[in-house]
Amino acid sequence: MKKIVKKLVLFAPVWLFAIFISIFIGIITFFYPTQLCILTAILCILLVLWFLLKTMDIFSPTVGFLSAYFIYYGIGMTKIFTVHGVETPLKLWNYIILGAVCISIGILTARCIFNRKYWTSNKHKRDIEKQVNIKRAKKVVIFMFLWGMLFLGSCYIKAGIPLLAPLFSQRPYLVRIALYRYTSPYVHFQWYFLFVCCILSFFIFCRLKKSFFLYFSLLIIAIYTMNLTRGVIIRLSIMCIVLYHFFRKKIDIKRLFLGIGIVILIGGYFLSLRGATEYGTVFKNAYTLCRTTTESFAKIIEVVPTNVDFFKGYLHFGSWIELLPGHQPSAGLLISQKIMGYSDAEYGTTPSFIGGLYLDGGIVGVFLGCFIVGLVLEFLYQKAKSDKDFYFFYTFIFVMSLTLLYSGGIIFFSVRGVWLLMLMKVAFDYAIKGRLTQIDRFFLIPVIGVYMIIGLVMIPLMFL
Repeated sequence: MKKIVKKLVLFAPVWLFAIFISIFIGIITFFYPTQLCILTAILCILLVLWFLLKTMDIFSPTVGFLSAYFIYYGIGMTKIFTVHGVETPLKLWNYIILGAVCISIGILTARCIFNRKYWTSNKHKRDIEKQVNIKRAKKVVIFMFLWGMLFLGSCYIKAGIPLLAPLFSQRPYLVRIALYRYTSPYVHFQWYFLFVCCILSFFIFCRLKKSFFLYFSLLIIAIYTMNLTRGVIIRLSIMCIVLYHFFRKKIDIKRLFLGIGIVILIGGYFLSLRGATEYGTVFKNAYTLCRTTTESFAKIIEVVPTNVDFFKGYLHFGSWIELLPGHQPSAGLLISQKIMGYSDAEYGTTPSFIGGLYLDGGIVGVFLGCFIVGLVLEFLYQKAKSDKDFYFFYTFIFVMSLTLLYSGGIIFFSVRGVWLLMLMKVAFDYAIKGRLTQIDRFFLIPVIGVYMIIGLVMIPLMFL
């Protein structure tokens, strides 16, 4: 009790300032537009976080995910201009706040069930420097790099390189679309060897401080730059930052907000490079990343289930039908056609995290989805506290969940998420632990091997 009182006294200026600002916001509500008040409230929350989070782990689920959640939707709800011509009513905050509450309930449930003392009991502390065989780790990294480049290079030959498209009088955006549309999904899956290779290399660099693995990570990020895939580059960059925070040097709040700003600008810049410049400057394109999905979310609330029925899980689990022969419509394309009203649309629309949950299951979907995300993130975080190597998996799930605030869905429900987790587990067990488990040998490796063989078969078929 005394500790709580001391903390309250210590942060008294912060709380008094927050109360003063809250009163100030209440007063200006009568004189300024509602959207301005929302933006002011978000800035005040950030200011309070600036003081309070210095003693907390900024990449924990409680702080990192919930803060990013409110920042993302706060920016999206603040109207500077419209993307789809859809207004974002204040009632959306009801769903946003409900999602935050359910995430918090999931986090608290995980803390109660998976207590840290439970994980640390009878735990043998390993010395990773003695455990990891550097030669074996290098072989794993080099194999994954060469295998991924074999398939990515084949796709370059088929469709072209988006970054170099202007040299051949082509639009980068159209070349990038061709890179995905006219090549097989089984070939795309092999690209993820590069993704896992990058994370694994940087993880080993952080743990063992071997420059060889750092150079590999930077090389793969540079290769993805040639694809103009802002999502992959942003995910890999944030994962490297989080791993650096956990293993090398903790990142403070100032650097974190600076990094967030840089990431947003990178997203806007790549939107411009790809030819989507109808919104103007890089800053406007960066704002579009938040605004467009919030407008999609508002449209979903407006027409579902009144005019359009719930998707009933298609958005979260529909990616598995991509494995079937022929062209399968994505959930994003159905959103464009059925909900946004673009009947002749060729490209998908992202619904945002909460919008995707509501589209699949209504209020129940929002509750269950947010609860599961909070539960899993906190479970992995508590597990990683007793076994630092587990930060490898926590970082992946944490960052992928952050970026899915934009695109919607839950990473471990999608076919790509499951494929990435399978690759990560086998690569981690062999390169870091030096041994494969029974699950690796009798299930994961056979499944991965089948997909690798199918991928090889599909390469010549792409050119027919």
